[in-house]
Amino acid sequence: MRLIYCLFLCLILTECLPAQKLLSIRDSLELNIELIGPEQGLSQGQINGIAEDQEGYLWIATKDGLNRYDGHSFRVFRNDPDNLYSISENFITAVYVDSRNLLWVGNEFSGLGAL
Repeated sequence: MRLIYCLFLCLILTECLPAQKLLSIRDSLELNIELIGPEQGLSQGQINGIAEDQEGYLWIATKDGLNRYDGHSFRVFRNDPDNLYSISENFITAVYVDSRNLLWVGNEFSGLGAL
């Protein structure tokens, strides 16, 4: 009896579902794809990680620094031995933004740090 009920339910669903309007991708969202790379100011072409903070900045980890992209231009953060507050090294392996909007940066040798 249960098998008959399941078959009946499947038959009903297969008849009803095609009657629903299918949304195309064009109906649901508009995509704007822009290629960005070293020609646009990215410090290096090998991207190891990307994260977006609550202000809308994209943080991009590369092997030549941490890049912040605002949708128009890049600001590159690199290690400066004379600046105690600069990032600890240039080879950034990972980047993550947590729920408190803290930016976590993983480095090849120095480990993990929050900005």
